[in-house]
Formats: sequence, structure tokens, C-alpha cells
Amino acid sequence: ERANRFARYTPPMKMNPTLPGIAAGRVLETEVMDEAGEVAAYLDGVATAHLDRMDDTFVARALAKLPARRTRVLDLGTGTGAIPVKLAKCRDDLVIVGVDRAANMLKEARHRARAAKVSDRVAFKRADTRRLPFPDRSFDLVISNSLMHHLPDPAPVLDELARVLAPDGAVFIRDLRRPRRNMMGRHIARHGRHYRGTMLRLFADSVRAAFTVSEMSRIVGRSRFGRHWRVRVG
Repeated sequence: ERANRFARYTPPMKMNPTLPGIAAGRVLETEVMDEAGEVAAYLDGVATAHLDRMDDTFVARALAKLPARRTRVLDLGTGTGAIPVKLAKCRDDLVIVGVDRAANMLKEARHRARAAKVSDRVAFKRADTRRLPFPDRSFDLVISNSLMHHLPDPAPVLDELARVLAPDGAVFIRDLRRPRRNMMGRHIARHGRHYRGTMLRLFADSVRAAFTVSEMSRIVGRSRFGRHWRVRVG
């Protein structure tokens, strides 16, 4: 019954059939999440327990990719700053910048960094990820968790990522995958079982806005990042 309920839900958003290599069925999500209810959803106790576990796995994999003796990290679409703070607590030699376009998310991120006593090494900046306010080759590691599905076309962001990445730097990006249409309701019911209310709605919208692996491979391939760096999409 739960899966069927989600299958019948059609969010009032725009379809994205014109992006090259994207199959019909992708539904665009709001790009900037800055409403009070959206921020609160990410701080809800039920959601945060699950997100915290997921962030731990992300941080472990990101740290494994950090080049030796490199310390400059950029987090694209940082949201409430959970991942930069976790990284800083794991390694005291890291200097981390998180960027996002959502002012209210960044307010919570700065509060989180102060509470964890890592504000001297973790900074947050409001910026468009398509036009990053940093010089070329500024960062040794660029990370992003659940940003790509918010973008109508991630290629310009990947171009900027390639510009600010230092030689021999590393990248770790994680995002949702969009299932087949006939599996959508079941997928949302299964993977959204840890959420409720607004957070459950946001998760459902995000799944519909996500890319398939083949779609993302094409997007990476036509970006500067895909043309000039060794990339694995999977």
C-alpha cells in the first residue's frame, strides 16, 4: 500500500527531457533548498540518525581518497555542514571549505562547526557551484554528497570542479540513482523508510530528480572533468 501511494504521487515540477542523453521521466527538483521547513527536515531526529550513518561512510571513503600530505578540501552543496565537520574531527590537519547557495543551511552549518570547535579549520561560503570564487588548482580533494540531482545539468559544475582541483588531486561524489518508472514507488518506500513528513517528500522528489548511472556517465564525459581526468562512474 505504501509503495502504491508513492507511485500515484506526481510532484508539481518540470520534466527534464531535453538534456542530452537523459531518458524521459526525470523530474526536476528545486535547486536551492532554503525554506525553513526544508532546513528543519534535515535536522529532524529521525532523519538525522540515518543521515549521520550515511555521512560516516561518505567521510571514510573521502578520507581514503585524499592524496598524501594534502590538506585542502572543498565540499560542494554542503547543506548543514555535517560532512566538513566530521572530516575536521577525523583529521586536525585539514582545512575545509563548504559552499552552498542556501543561506539558512549555511547558518546551521556555521553553528555546527562552532559547536564542534572546528571553526578555525572549517569555513562556509555562499556561492554558486557553477562559478566558484576560488583560484585555479585550489583544492586537493573536492567532494559532493547529494548535489548532482538538484542540478538541471551538472556538467557546468563538473567543469568548475576540474578548474579548482589541484594536480594529482582527487574527487569523491555520491548521489542518488533514479530507478525504472515501474520500480519508483517500491524504491521510495524501501529507501525512504527512515524518513517522515517533509523529509520523506524531499527524498521522493530527489529520487525522481536523480540520474541513472548511464546518464551521469554521459554528463561526465562531456564535461571538462571527464575529458581531462580519470573518472569512474558507478
